[in-house]
Amino acid sequence: IRREVGVFADKFAYENAKIVLRAVANDIDIEDVVHSVLPEENETNKVWIDMIRNCNNVSEATEAMKNYPWYRTISNISAEAPLSEYENALDFHYYAYALKAISGGDSSMRVLRSYLKTVIDHRNVLKILEADELGIPVEVREGVLIPGGSMISRRNISSASNYDVENLVEMMKRSPRFDAAGFDEALTQSKQLHTLDPVVIWLKKNEQAVLDRMCYLHPLSSLPIIHYLSAKVREVQDLRLIVRGREAGLEPELLEKYIL
Repeated sequence: IRREVGVFADKFAYENAKIVLRAVANDIDIEDVVHSVLPEENETNKVWIDMIRNCNNVSEATEAMKNYPWYRTISNISAEAPLSEYENALDFHYYAYALKAISGGDSSMRVLRSYLKTVIDHRNVLKILEADELGIPVEVREGVLIPGGSMISRRNISSASNYDVENLVEMMKRSPRFDAAGFDEALTQSKQLHTLDPVVIWLKKNEQAVLDRMCYLHPLSSLPIIHYLSAKVREVQDLRLIVRGREAGLEPELLEKYIL
């Protein structure tokens, strides 16, 4: 149980590493970071806050992470590289490590592995849609798709990087794991609203549905703990969304669409 929960919880360290790199690269005021994403009341945030305070550029921030498992991966990236390259490298490292760490095992571990593969697929779906929207070259797309998913296998990443929206929908229709009709409806809304927000919300709701099923199917495993951790994170995110949205004058009906 400890290993499975640890693998899931490690994702937050990778996300915090991204926060540090973004804050340092964009010279974000430390008070804004503390107020919005890394509250000082949480003692585990101290190390990340100190990194932001003490580092003047991305190279220094990278060096400050030399005791973390992803250090070698990001230390090989050019200091002039865009921030997205660092973030992609962190994603690649986490999912490769996570899938390896929970390979084999009992049925609950296989379910957790399946969930991680679903998350990878969802991330790749968004990457394909964003690339299609922005007209990103095929050779660049291939380098950002995360290996390890169930819908887009490692050997199919090269061909998937050529996909446009129509290809993507057809691929999802062939997969029994995905509600292609629901996805198509979210895409239609995105086209009407000129934003990928409906797709993002649909994918996250589907991820949450997978977590909910995990919890009920394996009540005497690590999965209810993982479900609880995920629920608490979602609760905090929703509260932040509500507070910031109301401060910005957004209507409650609009905020409800973004709350999972």
